[in-house]
Amino acid sequence: MLKKTDIEYIKKEYKKIQNLFLAGQYEKVIEKTKILLKKDPLQATFYNYIGLSYGHLGKNELGKKFLLKGLEINPNNQSILVNLGSMYRSSQNFVEAEDILNKVLLNNPNSFTALCNLANIKRDLNKNEEAIKLYEKAYDIDPKNLNLLNNLSISYQTIGEFDKCKEILKKTETLFPKKTTQDKIFSSMHNYVENDDHQKLMINKTLDPEVSINDKINLYFSLAKSYSDQNNHDKSCEYFEKGNNEKRKTLLNYHTRDEEMLYDLITNNFKDFNFDHIYNAKEPNLIFIVGLPRSGTTLLHQIISSHSNVFGAGELPIMRTNLIKKVFEKESFEKILNDTEYRRQLSEKMMAEFRLHHKEQIILDKAPLNFQWIGFIKYCFQMQKLYIRKEILRILLSLFIKMFLKK
Repeated sequence: MLKKTDIEYIKKEYKKIQNLFLAGQYEKVIEKTKILLKKDPLQATFYNYIGLSYGHLGKNELGKKFLLKGLEINPNNQSILVNLGSMYRSSQNFVEAEDILNKVLLNNPNSFTALCNLANIKRDLNKNEEAIKLYEKAYDIDPKNLNLLNNLSISYQTIGEFDKCKEILKKTETLFPKKTTQDKIFSSMHNYVENDDHQKLMINKTLDPEVSINDKINLYFSLAKSYSDQNNHDKSCEYFEKGNNEKRKTLLNYHTRDEEMLYDLITNNFKDFNFDHIYNAKEPNLIFIVGLPRSGTTLLHQIISSHSNVFGAGELPIMRTNLIKKVFEKESFEKILNDTEYRRQLSEKMMAEFRLHHKEQIILDKAPLNFQWIGFIKYCFQMQKLYIRKEILRILLSLFIKMFLKK
């Protein structure tokens, strides 16, 4: 039984924790909340705050551990369930994430956060029509939520509903004139001419001291694009430079040497590797488009995915998220190259993630930077480069024949 003084202390500290969380001081939230747990270990909301804070610090496994502890105390706590679903999503565990969020919606069909999080997952899986239905339902509940408005406008843009997208962007600008994601989205589909009103609006926003530096980064890149449309390349370069300089300041833990190490490790390990014994798959499950950004990957993706047997999944993070850590761990890297069972399990895991996007069709992944993983693609999925080329040519040929017959 808690003493009255303990209850008062917990209430006072809990308010401090809420303020610290809102201020983004997650390490202090964890420290103070763990002290409160010693006073009262049966408060599920304490585990919720600790789990969320670990998530924000990039420690998802620890975050999940505390959220699951909270559910042991209160299995139907909607806030914890939604947060756990969101954390599973960030770890690419889409099946678990959907199951949890659907459980929330079964008990509360109008849970705004569950609807938005489930819609985000559908968008991750390129199921944009399903995502839009969920976003629209959430919009009916709260039409003034900034994240929702941004996600809904992007989803409309993705499926080519540009008028609906622009309608949402106008509402966002009215409600949040100091924000700039709406400007970034609009600029991507707007062709700028001389004395363009939207360009003037963005310039004025860059001069507004109330607009945050992160929002100004959006403006700098959008203005660079706008001047490029106007063939004013000097101005375009000026804003690209501003955007790059400010963006670079936010990448506190990024070092180019990490990329250099990655390439060296892959190059050295595959340097004398013999692919001759690899078994050719009889039927292609995957097609990868790789190369440099802005090299035509999107156009090729659109052409190939128009085939009835191909599902265009866009740029998927599956290869990188499954391999990046293993490449830097010598033991895991060697297992991929030498341990048949280990490689089979890894391949099946990645294939299952690809299959979340479509269960039957050939999955097309157009992440250009997958060129880093060509050796793993060829080895893990038992594909020959020539075979993939033939498959693409066969699909393109059949599409051109259909276009000719229509004429």
